[in-house]
Amino acid sequence: MTRTIFELIQRFEVVDGIPRLTSSNINVVEGGEDLMSIAVNLLNKLGFEKQFNLNRASQYIGYRSRTGGKRYQLILCQRKDGVCVSIPKEILAPHILTLNYYRQFEEYATSCGLGTFWVLPSKQSLFLSSLQPEYWNLLQVEDKVHGDFYLNEKIKIYEEDFGVVDEIVERIPIDGFNASNLSAPNTYLVLNEDKLFPYAWQALLTSSESMSETLTCFAHFLMEMDK
Repeated sequence: MTRTIFELIQRFEVVDGIPRLTSSNINVVEGGEDLMSIAVNLLNKLGFEKQFNLNRASQYIGYRSRTGGKRYQLILCQRKDGVCVSIPKEILAPHILTLNYYRQFEEYATSCGLGTFWVLPSKQSLFLSSLQPEYWNLLQVEDKVHGDFYLNEKIKIYEEDFGVVDEIVERIPIDGFNASNLSAPNTYLVLNEDKLFPYAWQALLTSSESMSETLTCFAHFLMEMDK
């Protein structure tokens, strides 16, 4: 019988107050520790649990502010190929890169999202220098790794039958856009809406290096905001 994603999520036991995975059927990285253990141990070393309550469920580990509020500020979810980390969208908003495009709808142009990304701070220069050629002028010239950008643009024109209408001006081909091929691998994370917690962006982390940098940055964001 084919197993669902939730059947692949492992259960935990608590050792010295730290949740650890009990199953060995997961990817193991350097030091003999799985990525989930690395994530939980790192947050513990940063003092994250002093400000946030930990809730352990079968599908995830969630951290909620001790000052109140029902939403989790940080969510960890074990996957077969790594660990998903989720952060509320409003917290990540100033730190992410969003690519959009305009689509023509009758006489108006509507805005559509194409991809949402977080560029690792230590890899920002490499990310910009390794961009696919079609995105170079859009991002590298302005030295931008966060903010909203459009691959095309809209202008206002006057048509005799309709008056002032939108017209789309193509700048960068949208067909064939590949979020995983935007720039050099391991310089950025692709963000998707968390299906279990739709108020949060979710990123899949598959290496201890990206896990360490990402969680350290996110934890500091959250701890500063929660003071």
